[in-house]
Amino acid sequence: MEPLTVFYDEKDSSAVHNVPRVVIKASRQHPLTRHYAFLVHVKNPTISPIRFRIHSNFDENHVFPSMYHDVVVDPITLETATIDIVQPIQSESVMDLLTLDGMEDSLFETGKMDCFDISRWTNETIEWDRTSAAKMIHWEKDAALLEYIVRGEHSTSNPASFHGSPLMLDIDIGQGSWESSLIQSTSVSNEEAEVVSFVLLPIWKLS
Repeated sequence: MEPLTVFYDEKDSSAVHNVPRVVIKASRQHPLTRHYAFLVHVKNPTISPIRFRIHSNFDENHVFPSMYHDVVVDPITLETATIDIVQPIQSESVMDLLTLDGMEDSLFETGKMDCFDISRWTNETIEWDRTSAAKMIHWEKDAALLEYIVRGEHSTSNPASFHGSPLMLDIDIGQGSWESSLIQSTSVSNEEAEVVSFVLLPIWKLS
């Protein structure tokens, strides 16, 4: 399962190939509730460090429809589907910014993250009740695995076989983070964090 492609405005084209790659590696559903958990792999595609975080704390200006129609869910066959949107719910807290080192040579990519046994990531090990939606569970220099919890509500009568829930990807700019994007910080204080935010829509198929 992979998230949808993120489209960017032409005036920000310098950032297109520099946004961290976000991929869902595994998913779980709580046996008693309709909450979902995802194992999210985040990879730094640039040669410089990136500080980032993911969360579900959207402001009131972000309003999402209950469904998206004719969404491409398979980039090879171009299969389309209707996506039933699980509305994001604000968490009590947001994860701290996480630093990924610059991308390593592709010759050394083979086998990375294999040291984390996904089969050991079960409903019993997931922290369903924590205050933050996201938490890092494994880090490997230029990549990380995050556990992401979706607690939103969706329609039980909706016939859609695919679900999706928006999440926010914040990337810190300045002080050595995300320099390859060419986006300049407007902060006058070196201690004040400034982020560029992207809305991503992970999609999963109901079993």
